[in-house]
Amino acid sequence: MTPEERLQLVSLELSAIERKKQIARMRLQGASYQEIGQLLGVSRQRVEQILRNGGGKVTKGNKKRSQIIALYLQGQSRHQIALKLKCSVNTVTAQLKKQVWK
Repeated sequence: MTPEERLQLVSLELSAIERKKQIARMRLQGASYQEIGQLLGVSRQRVEQILRNGGGKVTKGNKKRSQIIALYLQGQSRHQIALKLKCSVNTVTAQLKKQVWK
């Protein structure tokens, strides 16, 4: 990531979902938790927490929700996600509507 891209990222006011997407993209591009945290003004532990479980309390539902979002951000279809996580396409769609497609 270039310094210009970092400056642009920091200057943007990101919504919670956009921030989660951006953190996931940065991590997939190889940025460390520390680098991401510095750019966004949060701790590396907070970055890890956001990526691990969406930033909240860890529950079975939150874990599946975060897996759905992560797989979706990786470009997988709703059907592929449902097969991989052994749930219905309707479950995947509902979670994406709640978390990503607001």
